[in-house]
Amino acid sequence: MHISGNTILITGGGSGIGLALVRELYYEGNNLILTGRNEKALLSVKKEFPNISTFQCDIFNPADVDNLLDTCRKAFKTINIFIANAGIQSMYAQQQNNLKTRNFQGDENLKMTSPIRLIYGLIPLISKNKNPAIVLVSHGQKLTEENSPKAYRETERSVKNFSCWLRNQLINLHIEVFSIIPPLSDTQLHNGLLDSGISEEAIAKRFLLDAAKGRYESNIGKSLIFRVINFISPTISKFLWRARK
Repeated sequence: MHISGNTILITGGGSGIGLALVRELYYEGNNLILTGRNEKALLSVKKEFPNISTFQCDIFNPADVDNLLDTCRKAFKTINIFIANAGIQSMYAQQQNNLKTRNFQGDENLKMTSPIRLIYGLIPLISKNKNPAIVLVSHGQKLTEENSPKAYRETERSVKNFSCWLRNQLINLHIEVFSIIPPLSDTQLHNGLLDSGISEEAIAKRFLLDAAKGRYESNIGKSLIFRVINFISPTISKFLWRARK
């Protein structure tokens, strides 16, 4: 992936890993469009980086997604990279929960599939530009009895599988698909959650190094360690998960 000279749309870039990616990509000489639900956070980033564009959008709101797509087609025709930093992993987590409670239908179904609609809505646009790419970021979820290390890994695996599937689907369009598998937590995952010991800045830097070398998956820090432990013994993984709370 070319890491400079792009026009990049980033969802959820007002804090955490998204903001770290904004900072790294900005200084690499990219044109950035940032979306998020929190207008105050967007204004804060805009103050730090006056040249970026911001757009308030809840990607679980179908109307917001349609509005964002329409704006991109009209005002940001040069977008060639989309970083789905928010929504994808949450969509899978919510889907699993709703399947358990049999509450996966109607309007709720439409809301949860909005992140996917955003991806597919952007494909015709980014495919027209040079060096097109899609990046999916898998985040850790809150530590609860229902969201165990096993559930975390199932969500993460879903994102990885979707990345692989999408990559194969888009071969003929020459759109590269990357996935970032960060550690189990960071700033977004404090307060009763797991402490990762690695910064969002380190995650962003590592991804850019991997992407520049053509590595489609960035398995960073303890993400890989816990995957191995969970594969060997889910019981040990759950014990270590709780021990770090």
